[in-house]
Order: sequence, then C-alpha cells, then structure tokens
Amino acid sequence: MSFLDSFFTKKEKSVLGVDIGSSSLKVVQLRKEHGQAVLETYGELALGPYGGSEVGQATNLSAEQITETLKDLLREAKVTTTNCGVSIPFARSLLTLVNLPYRKDPAEQKTVIELEARKYIPVPVSEVQLDWFIVPKGDPAQFAEGDATGAAAERMVEVLLVAVHNDELSLLQRVAKDAGLIASFYEI
Repeated sequence: MSFLDSFFTKKEKSVLGVDIGSSSLKVVQLRKEHGQAVLETYGELALGPYGGSEVGQATNLSAEQITETLKDLLREAKVTTTNCGVSIPFARSLLTLVNLPYRKDPAEQKTVIELEARKYIPVPVSEVQLDWFIVPKGDPAQFAEGDATGAAAERMVEVLLVAVHNDELSLLQRVAKDAGLIASFYEI
C-alpha cells in the first residue's frame, strides 16, 4: 500500500485537509489519480472578521464561530467530500524529544515512556492524549546484547513525545462533526 492509499478509501475518491489556525482557516481537497495526488479545490478564510477583528489578526473564536467559518469555507471552495484529516495547531500541542532507556519488551517500553512523559507535560497525563514515536537510529535490538565483557549496558533511545490537551481535541472533533465532516485522523 502506498502512502497515498492510507488517505483514500474505496468509497471516497477524495480527501480533505482542514487547517484551523489562529488567524485563518484553510482547506485543501485532493483526489487520487494514477497513484498521484491531484488538487481538486482549496480555500482560505480569515478568522478576524468572524471575531470582530481585522483580517489577518489572531483571534480566539468559539467552537460555534469556527464551525460557521468552516461551513462558509466549504461552501465557497465547493468542497465535495466529507472525508477529512484535521490539523492540530502546533501552539496547542506539546512535542519534545527525550532520551530514555531502551526496553526490548514493548509493554515495559510503554511504561517507561508514560512515566517519563509526566516530567514534560505541565498538566496531569489524564488530561491529554499522549502518543510517542521511537526515533530510529539503527537496530535497537542490538542494545540488549551487552558489551564485550558480557555486561548489558543500559542503552538509550530518542523518543518523540506528543501531547494534545483533551479539550483541544474535543473542540476540533466537535467543529468537524458540526460542519458535517468525518475526521478520520488528526495531525500536528
């Protein structure tokens, strides 16, 4: 399966990307044709006027105002699909790289990562969606083999920690649903 296949379903030939920023809302609709992404439509609306500010000004709109803006943009851009992915604003998420001890057992590695994440997340872990990715740097399986003396040295791996506040994710889910979209993934 190619990279593009993961975004397109058999039923839907098009997919929509939604980016809700602090000063504008953007959409792009793509379709898959001969294994390539083809632009169908795109659009952008400034959020300032929806919040009583100037165009280009950062605003803090309610979910209802964002939904109204998104519906307007979907109509103006003539979007035809409801299948979408939604961008999580970078400023409303936490990304950090940490070095942690490698554990061969995935369950142990998960425990180590979740415990360490508490040091970096400024709110209780129960208030965020936490995800991580071990940054590849060769074969980590070799780490447990030990050194020439037979002593197993504790090896470290670099882990990308990602946390998004539950309230932020709920807001984005509600906006997508209320605008009539089916969000199949969220990304930073």
